[in-house]
Amino acid sequence: GTVIKSSVLEISASNSAEIVFTGLETDALTLSASNSSEVSVARVETDVLTLSASNSSEVSVARVETDVLTLSASNSAELSIKGKSEKTTIKASHSSEVEGLNLVSVYAKVSASNSSEVSLTAEKELEAEASNSATVRYKGNPGKIIANAHSGGSIKKL
Repeated sequence: GTVIKSSVLEISASNSAEIVFTGLETDALTLSASNSSEVSVARVETDVLTLSASNSSEVSVARVETDVLTLSASNSAELSIKGKSEKTTIKASHSSEVEGLNLVSVYAKVSASNSSEVSLTAEKELEAEASNSATVRYKGNPGKIIANAHSGGSIKKL
């Protein structure tokens, strides 16, 4: 594994690449995996974190501490993340999965479509949309919830 300290970091993995990091400490981190790649990070400390997984790739983060988190998963990709975030945006499409039950977000905005699954924990505010057989599952007791499920989508409290 590798420990990296930097102010702005961009990491990209494609075409069945496998990358493992022990620790990443940075102001801003963008991490993307595509085409059956696997990226695994033990620990991330950053102000702004953007993770994207596409085309059957897998991204997992064992522990994150961030202020602004953006997660996107598409085309059968899997994204697994644990830790804390102030403001989280999650987008999942085309049979992808975002596993974030152990990711505690103060504010969360979620969009899931086309048979995707998203799970998360929201503390204060949750805005969720699920469409075309997608599922959003959440823990926590957010004081404000905006839920919009249509075309066979579902939004459930666990």
